[in-house]
Amino acid sequence: MWKMKSCPKCNGDLYLDYDEDGMFNHCLQCGYVGDLYPSCPVAEQSDAIKQLVMSSR
Repeated sequence: MWKMKSCPKCNGDLYLDYDEDGMFNHCLQCGYVGDLYPSCPVAEQSDAIKQLVMSSR
């Protein structure tokens, strides 16, 4: 998922990415990385990832 012109650092384009530590926003232009759910437990992040994957099919 893309968020156009939403980077807090450079106003660039953010895309949603995830790894074993959870979901995060990543800026295409400047490389900014920010947690999507900074105070959300990892178990809840996993549920959010599952819902995102299922909705994209």
